Amino acid sequence: MKRRLLRNDPGRGYVPVQIPVGLEDYADRLRLLNDIPLTYLLTDVSDLPEESIRFGVVDINWTDAFIDGAFSVGRVCGQDGHMDKEHIKSAVKEKLYSETPRMKRMHEAHKKIVLHSAERKQATEDYSVMSAVLIRSELIYTETGLNYLGFNKAGEELLILRIEKIADDIIICLFSGIIDEFIIEEPCTNLKFGCYYDNNKRMIDLRSASDDDFGKKSGSLQLGKDCVDTNGCLHAKQLSAKIEAELIAAGKLDTKKITPARFAYEIISVAHRAKFCAGE
Repeated sequence: MKRRLLRNDPGRGYVPVQIPVGLEDYADRLRLLNDIPLTYLLTDVSDLPEESIRFGVVDINWTDAFIDGAFSVGRVCGQDGHMDKEHIKSAVKEKLYSETPRMKRMHEAHKKIVLHSAERKQATEDYSVMSAVLIRSELIYTETGLNYLGFNKAGEELLILRIEKIADDIIICLFSGIIDEFIIEEPCTNLKFGCYYDNNKRMIDLRSASDDDFGKKSGSLQLGKDCVDTNGCLHAKQLSAKIEAELIAAGKLDTKKITPARFAYEIISVAHRAKFCAGE
């Protein structure tokens, strides 16, 4: 660690100079719980069972003590301790959201998308009030590109301070403010053909194509062995016939023959969204 310098101020005596950027970034990383083992974040690993989500608030006193311990290395006099307090204060001061560790690591093209509005560009965050969300799920390592959003009780979107995988199936999300509603959603551009699993069964939701209730769910179809082979590939001809029969039985097919366009419409897997409330 570099030697910390003092500047002589006639009115105030010796005061610390401006904190080096690298040192301030290091304090910010500690404040955001980087490099802390999971066993330190939970009282017991069983508190986060498989397929679970947990909400919490980061204890500012704990992180103060954590940073104080990290900065204690190399202290040789009381003045060093005084200067460290100033460094710790820098980790909780308000700064532009674009200057946070997460934004600094972001690609410029992606950063422009995140900072899309004038309000967000001028937004500031502060580490004194942080909410944490821990998720343990198979979804973490089977799906990529998911969006995570947090909202307070007033419905305002919270600024994201950190989103990172800390294990193969565990992710931590830190938000500036008190979270009340948490949303996980697939990207809207993630339009694909496919099915979903329900109790280990492959299912397709059939949708209406009529003008009155266009897009509304009109039934579900289980994909059995006659439609899917052992490698998970769909047999288009068998699946098309099965969807056709199901739509005719439900009175949702105007003609007696399903068209290629209608078949494609029925097997589209749209982006899904899941909402969790902290109070529930």
